[in-house]
Amino acid sequence: MIPIMSRATLGLIIGALIGLILVTLGFWKFLLIGFCALIGLVVTQLIDVSLIKGWLNQLLNRTERS
Repeated sequence: MIPIMSRATLGLIIGALIGLILVTLGFWKFLLIGFCALIGLVVTQLIDVSLIKGWLNQLLNRTERS
C-alpha cells in the first residue's frame, strides 16, 4: 500500500491549519475550541454508542406518543 502523504507532510498541514486558526480567532478562543473538543473526545470514549441510541429511541418514542 502506497501512503498518500508522509507523516511529515501531514504534520506540516495540521500545524499550518492550527496556526491559521490561532491567528484568525485569537489565543483564548482557540483554547476554548480545543478544550471543547477534548471534552467531546472524553465523553465519546466514556459513553457507549448503544447507550446513546437507547436514550434517543426512548426520547423519540415518548414524543411520538404525546
